[in-house]
Amino acid sequence: MNEFKQIITQLPEMAETPFATVFGKEARVRIMTILKIKEKLYIVTGKQSNKINELVENSSFETCYCFNEEHPYWNIRLRGKAIIVEDPAFKTEMFNSIEWIKHYWDKPEHPLFTVVECAVDEIEFNRKDKMEAEIVRKY
Repeated sequence: MNEFKQIITQLPEMAETPFATVFGKEARVRIMTILKIKEKLYIVTGKQSNKINELVENSSFETCYCFNEEHPYWNIRLRGKAIIVEDPAFKTEMFNSIEWIKHYWDKPEHPLFTVVECAVDEIEFNRKDKMEAEIVRKY
């Protein structure tokens, strides 16, 4: 298994992390729940949110996972492009599999319920035993 895939595999299935988008020339950061499903990362949000408007204008994102002493990395930063998921079957699967989503939307067909795939193409990480950050790319 290559290092890129190995790092993705080690990420938790659900984590609250800082999630950065771009607005004009400035970064915008907020805490988001990142979901890992079949080695891909997703967020769910409202279609009317600033982050969706920002991702439509510039699909670049970055998120960062921080870990405790037991993990081999101090942190893992993920960069890539956000893709709005249009597949109704996947949106329904996502909606039905995560209980807390129902606090925000009543059904997967809700016009504001939005699923975004976070297509990672670069990972920057710090191992606990090294001072310098390392970068691996998907391709």
